[in-house]
Amino acid sequence: MALLTLGALPPTIFLLSTLPILLISAIVYRAFLSPLSHVSGPWPCRFTSLWIWYHSYLGHEASLITALHTQYGPIVRIGPSSVVISDGAALNAICAERGGFRKADCYANFDFEGHATIFSARDGEYRALRSKAVTPLFSTSRIRAGQKTIEECVRRFIERVRVEAKEGKPVDILNPCRSLAIDAVSSYLFGRPYGGIEEKSDRLSASVWVDMVVDSGRFFFLPHWLFVAIEKISSKIMPCVANAAAEAGGANLESFARAIVEETPAGDETYQGRLKDIGVSDDENVVQCMDLMFAGKYKSYMIVPFVIVAEAIRRYRLNWDYVEQVDLAISKVARDVS
Repeated sequence: MALLTLGALPPTIFLLSTLPILLISAIVYRAFLSPLSHVSGPWPCRFTSLWIWYHSYLGHEASLITALHTQYGPIVRIGPSSVVISDGAALNAICAERGGFRKADCYANFDFEGHATIFSARDGEYRALRSKAVTPLFSTSRIRAGQKTIEECVRRFIERVRVEAKEGKPVDILNPCRSLAIDAVSSYLFGRPYGGIEEKSDRLSASVWVDMVVDSGRFFFLPHWLFVAIEKISSKIMPCVANAAAEAGGANLESFARAIVEETPAGDETYQGRLKDIGVSDDENVVQCMDLMFAGKYKSYMIVPFVIVAEAIRRYRLNWDYVEQVDLAISKVARDVS
């Protein structure tokens, strides 16, 4: 009987005969032999990342992962080689100790204009150099020393709310809060306010661009090649008005960032000055400043309205369950400051 070696098989038959073996091997390895095989999570995640990509595309992966932690515990497997951790005790080891862990490749989705930001950088040395340069600005003592700068922004914010309240209409507190956030961040860290509080429009000029960046966060877990593909497709089918508004908002932010970078000398104790001291190019410095304005504005303006609403409810003893009463409470606070 003649023996037929695999090498003598036609290429097509060889591939067809080996593919099932490779597939079964991959399944067995990921399910039972992988270093992550003992980590609990949805069963499809043992074999493929398509499950988390799908939920990332739908935009609810954050709430879903929170639910998974409730079900499976602080460590959950969401892909063949991916886990998410919800444990405060792990923060130092993951984020700080010896430079922290290397960030996942999906962080590249938040690179900007060809530059990795301090947030998106995967290279530990790249990130550490920049982070170390600006970290002193975020110390409690430095923030307290800059308290008057922030208080001046709050004063301008209150004055704006007073002016709007005198018109006798309900005050949309969200837009002034957005303006306060971006002016407080830019005044303290850049030494110059963006000027959002003085804008007279119903929507802060930078808001559409910031909202667009926030919206793209729904695709956080997607691999970079897929993220770029979806971004290009979305730009083709989104309304032209939204595109134009986002581009205009981004251009305003970039113009402001470029002006402060070019005007700031090396040695200056501002965010952009400290980055200049370590040799960061002006182009990258502009990107880092824009990223900071986005992050600082988004987080801050989301908090301030809740503080105002909570104070309104406490002061007027209103029931949180009624949205109409919350709106009324905000209007009462606006009238009070006037």
